[in-house]
Amino acid sequence: MGDVVVEHIGSGIRRIRNLCRDYGVAEPLIEVSEHWFTVTFPRSGVTIENGQPDQIPHVTPHVSPHVMKVVSSLPGEINRDELMKIIGVKDRMYFMRSYLKPAIAAGFIEMTFPERPRSKNQRYRLTERGFDLLKTMKESK
Repeated sequence: MGDVVVEHIGSGIRRIRNLCRDYGVAEPLIEVSEHWFTVTFPRSGVTIENGQPDQIPHVTPHVSPHVMKVVSSLPGEINRDELMKIIGVKDRMYFMRSYLKPAIAAGFIEMTFPERPRSKNQRYRLTERGFDLLKTMKESK
């Protein structure tokens, strides 16, 4: 099993490097640890010295379209079923896995009862970070 995983990782990295060469962009810096790997793509015109790119802070984090939909759909405190209805998703497990949990993990929304995540009275609301993302989304339109 382990060899298969490593083989898949290796072929993906090879494809990334080949595509970078094909498009004439610098190859990424790839760091591998026990549980994950990180791929850093240097921006055009940025030099990599000593194997480390210049540190360029991201102004906005990468946010999936699903998380953006949750953030932009939250009218205030709302329960899961109401939020699913607003977004238009019927499958609860899919909603939890693809929308709600990533939005919570990213710190954009929070539970009103975090100590009782399965409470029948559980509601969700934007955090300050969520309001900042919402503001950024509105400004970029």
